[in-house]
Amino acid sequence: MLDDSPQAGPGHNNPPPDLPFDLAAYQPLEQRAREIADAGADWIKLPKIENEEQAQKANDFLAQVRKVEKEAEAERKVQKAPHDARAKAVDVAFKRLTDPLSKIVGPVKAKLLAFAEAKAEAERLEKARRAEEARKAAEEAERLKAQAEERGDVFGQAEAEAAAKDAEKMARSAAKETKTQVKSATGGGRTMAVRTSYVATIENMNKAFGWFRDHERYGQAMRELMVRMAEAERRSAEGVNEIPGVIFTEERSIA
Repeated sequence: MLDDSPQAGPGHNNPPPDLPFDLAAYQPLEQRAREIADAGADWIKLPKIENEEQAQKANDFLAQVRKVEKEAEAERKVQKAPHDARAKAVDVAFKRLTDPLSKIVGPVKAKLLAFAEAKAEAERLEKARRAEEARKAAEEAERLKAQAEERGDVFGQAEAEAAAKDAEKMARSAAKETKTQVKSATGGGRTMAVRTSYVATIENMNKAFGWFRDHERYGQAMRELMVRMAEAERRSAEGVNEIPGVIFTEERSIA
């Protein structure tokens, strides 16, 4: 129990800790819960219920357990209500700040996306231009090298080979992958970049189901979901008793 802590020593006059609930309301429930738990140990250790009298007493004991659980839960809600109200007031106050601000992000991000996409397209065109320039330079270097070899011009060959190397560097530079980014003007914001995501639409349910069903990672999760759906359908007052491909096995409990 909460009051089982050791007594304070002489001269110790500090007040008890500020608990977020009423200790006077909590302690009687704690006492009763402990009494029920102690009595429950005997029922747990009982090998089995032998006769009608024991069964009826077990039923009565479970009723006591449920009664204490219900009382404790009711008191928990009473004790928690003031905190819930204060927490809700905090949420409402701060949402007055964040809700208007959240309406800014979407429109500004849309403009940033449009700018970044235009920037990416300009960078793509520039890379294509440089790649074409490198291709032409490589062809020209190859032509000059062939002419120099035909003349026996070793200096001409060396110049053509150097031009070919320059063209190769140009081609590698043009082929290098770049990521379009929008940086912060002051350093106060993070660098933003265009991100690609995918929105799925199920076009053929049977084919999609078959793929997920047979997938190593998703198959088990899908089977577990289907089990929950089948059990919910079977429990429903308006549900069916049979589902194709599903076997229902009775499991009995007492309530």
